[in-house]
Amino acid sequence: MMGARRRWPPLKIGAVVPLTDDYPDGVVFICKEGSKGCQPVGTAFALYVQGANAKSHYLVTANHVVQNERKTWARVRRMGGAKPIDKPIREWLPHPKSDVAIAPFDIDIPDTDVRPIWEDLFADRSHMELHRGDVVYFIGLLTDVPTMA
Repeated sequence: MMGARRRWPPLKIGAVVPLTDDYPDGVVFICKEGSKGCQPVGTAFALYVQGANAKSHYLVTANHVVQNERKTWARVRRMGGAKPIDKPIREWLPHPKSDVAIAPFDIDIPDTDVRPIWEDLFADRSHMELHRGDVVYFIGLLTDVPTMA
């Protein structure tokens, strides 16, 4: 189910973009089979793309998380704290040059509330440039980074 979309006024270059609860609600764990069953190995975020004739939802993750994996699942939180759902991902499509992979994903899963990030909320070259020292946000599974665990 898609949550209400918050509209922000146009931002000036260098403005800080506030993060809302919609961002973490768009993040799912990526799991693969391990010695203890389906184990989280990374994260992905849900992306909403409005095309000319249709809308599409995708999961986006780092390619190194899913490369060479035959089976992966998206672990989706359920409303009310119930046990999460592990939804199989059929195929990841890697970017040819960057460490990014994308997979089609149906977010209409009963009793869940995945809120995708809308494509037009991304910074691109027509809106702003990022420079060294600019504030950016990253949401992910960072337990393997000693300073983040």
